[in-house]
Amino acid sequence: FSLKTTGVYKATISDDRGKDMSQIDISGKTFDEAINKLSQLAGASAAELVIKCTATGIQLQCHMKYYTSEMNISWYHSEHKLTHSDKTVIGGTPAMATMEVIEPMEKDKGAYSIVITNSESSHKRTLDLSGDVYEKAYAEFQKLK
Repeated sequence: FSLKTTGVYKATISDDRGKDMSQIDISGKTFDEAINKLSQLAGASAAELVIKCTATGIQLQCHMKYYTSEMNISWYHSEHKLTHSDKTVIGGTPAMATMEVIEPMEKDKGAYSIVITNSESSHKRTLDLSGDVYEKAYAEFQKLK
């Protein structure tokens, strides 16, 4: 479910008694309302952040019931909002949101947060990537690299 799948969907059923057609328009306000409901579900089901090291960096994952990039999700390092870049890769799968720090350095230590917002509430999960937590993750990254 994403902007790529918006549009009018039609279903036609027919047999010897006749034919029936139904359609639904999933775009505009209907799409926005569905994304808001998904954000509500995702925020309420969001697990604590976990670390997964890769050959390119340190990835933070937030498992939830459903994730799509159209939901209102923001990542932060300390109080600074992160954006997708060569250094920070933001994405996910249908079951989790991810943020990866590529080639981490000392300046990448600190508190990371994900905030999932909908029209009624917001949900925040935070992980402190410093001290032993950072050292272990950095060592695993170096091993995988």
